[in-house]
Amino acid sequence: MNSNQIFKLLRDRIPQSHPLKFQVHDYHRVENKFLPPINPFVSMLCDTLAIIEKVVPDYSMKMINRIGETESWSQIYSNLAEVLVFAQAVQIADEQNGHKYIVSEPQSIRNGKNPEFRSKAFGHNYAAEVKAADIMTYMQDRKSRYQLTSHLQERELLSQENPLKSKVLTVKDFLVSAEGKYKEYTKSESYQDDFRFLFIVWDDHANEVMAALLNPANGLFTENTFVEGKPRFELIDGVFIIRHLHQFRRSIQGKEFLNDVSHAFQMITRQVPVAFVQNPCGRKVPMELIHGFGAELFDASSSIVSEYKATDWVDWGSGLAVAGLSCVPMEYHKDVLDVMKGVSDHLGERIEIDSANFTTINLERIASEHSTDNVFDKNGFLSHLKKVAEVSARMQRNAILIEKNQLEDTENRKREYLAGLISDFRNVPKENVSVTTRKKGRNEPCFCGSGLKYKRCCLK
Repeated sequence: MNSNQIFKLLRDRIPQSHPLKFQVHDYHRVENKFLPPINPFVSMLCDTLAIIEKVVPDYSMKMINRIGETESWSQIYSNLAEVLVFAQAVQIADEQNGHKYIVSEPQSIRNGKNPEFRSKAFGHNYAAEVKAADIMTYMQDRKSRYQLTSHLQERELLSQENPLKSKVLTVKDFLVSAEGKYKEYTKSESYQDDFRFLFIVWDDHANEVMAALLNPANGLFTENTFVEGKPRFELIDGVFIIRHLHQFRRSIQGKEFLNDVSHAFQMITRQVPVAFVQNPCGRKVPMELIHGFGAELFDASSSIVSEYKATDWVDWGSGLAVAGLSCVPMEYHKDVLDVMKGVSDHLGERIEIDSANFTTINLERIASEHSTDNVFDKNGFLSHLKKVAEVSARMQRNAILIEKNQLEDTENRKREYLAGLISDFRNVPKENVSVTTRKKGRNEPCFCGSGLKYKRCCLK
């Protein structure tokens, strides 16, 4: 099937009650001569499926049926995440008998569990399981501002002020599910030597996953894992973490992409690399496979970028975070968070929560300067922390201002673009055209497709 045929199939399979109803069925009814005939997101989806279809016939039919059968945003994003990873796998697949080798849903035993696909790239056979975060729920949750991002021992004490819980249990469930599938997958001798991966597609806040896997105090891929029995997930050689669900959401809503992304199913970017975390109990993965998915190798020590840091606590409202809380005596953990809240509360709310634009303070470095001969100088440490936090707050305040200016610049460029189109169409000077970008009415249905009024949903 080509892209046009896939679009027709999509229109047949998407019911009128579906969350993507507007994008698939109603977009062309908008009275605007300057809009393309097909919704841009839908067009990009169909083009991507057409590329996959050339290598894996009937994949488009299967995927569109899955998308059409669910009215859950969580399941829709999960299906889109699989298309994203599958499309990149097609790009790098080795040829076998004159055709690129990639198999959708390979099974080692009849009616057994299976990963998403099996392929071969750079001479290595591998299998991939794809999981996606529940982005709609997570975005709503982050409006509560404070989040514990690691599985701290005293989390119940710190939870008295009702911060958002960490996503470590979600990541653990992803690992358990993938491990179960690979347990059946490896029953076939022909599959036993394959590299086995878990792809986790998240939004821009990848530090939640990094903290779940690599936090030295309790990470799932560390000796101190909090899980009973200390499972090693030995059948999973590594985890790819892809910061992309927010790009899907923005494209569906008709917003511009963030960073250097130009296509809804563009996985590899220069500004936002995919993160790969090697399972210490798995087999060492060749770098060519890692780089084939646009990934860089990250571990607890190498991650100096805030977005990939294994944080312990984040204030999503201001964009301040801390890492290394395990280096501070447990009885002072609440004091640390009180200092951070006192500083961050004066920053105000961030505008663009889609972007993980935050600053992480490394407590390990500060704590090391105030601990001698097993004696910890609490007052000196907290005073030092407050000074560092205040400097970080000033940096974050500038980042918030830049964020605001970028949003205003985007709106200005959008108005200039529309004014240019209209002036060409009417054959009048561009200066004579005035364009205002219409704001969504508070009581209108929200454009994200939730079914709620705009004021009850994305306006919050």
